[in-house]
Amino acid sequence: MKKTHCPFIILISGTPGTGKTSLTHKISQELDGRMFSLGDFVVENRLYTDSDDDTDGKIVKNEIAAKVVATKFLTEFADTSIIIIESHYVDIILDGFMQIKKEFSCATDYIIGKNIIGIVLRCHPNILRTRLVQRQYSFLKIIENLQAEILSESTQNLLEVLPKERILEVDTSEYGVDELSATICANFSQFSTDKEVHWGVLRKVGMIDWIQELSEEGTLDSFFKNNVGEAYPLEFEDLNDEDKNGV
Repeated sequence: MKKTHCPFIILISGTPGTGKTSLTHKISQELDGRMFSLGDFVVENRLYTDSDDDTDGKIVKNEIAAKVVATKFLTEFADTSIIIIESHYVDIILDGFMQIKKEFSCATDYIIGKNIIGIVLRCHPNILRTRLVQRQYSFLKIIENLQAEILSESTQNLLEVLPKERILEVDTSEYGVDELSATICANFSQFSTDKEVHWGVLRKVGMIDWIQELSEEGTLDSFFKNNVGEAYPLEFEDLNDEDKNGV
């Protein structure tokens, strides 16, 4: 087993459009860490197959990509103090560490939640809808991502690979990049030493609940109806100045 320096890893997850790239870039600057886009790496190295449906998506070769990336972190990035990784499927990194745990002692630390933390970016579905329309996502891809956000899919995926207490959520529809980054960076020593977090704009898992909020608004069903296009129109002209704010 190889004993190497274990970089502290910050996993930034969230539905597309929640602001992962912007926040990761800001945090990497503030903490002098190394930013790594898992999505870009997968595309550049063609670690995916094309989707055969109408969502314009790519199917990541999870097992292969996870092992390649995990090994890269503990070899090429071994001298890095902090790595900030962003992707809406960033949870596969832990699967990669599982595959190489017999080769690298650090891998076991990450698997049990040591020297690693997950931060999930959340966004109110109404605001997320506008951001995805502005990106000119296809209709089906917009619906798919809105439903994933409402169902807390990114959080659930991280909960499968990390202890709950090592996962935080932030609401990017309510707070901007600077405020979120400042709070996360101010808490870095707490993250790395398991001390009590100064919560501020940070949220424990479960505090952001779009299902409850949309139910109270009476709009939840509109996101899941078969005729969702009629029930919840997603048109480019359906934009206003207020909706355009956010990460």
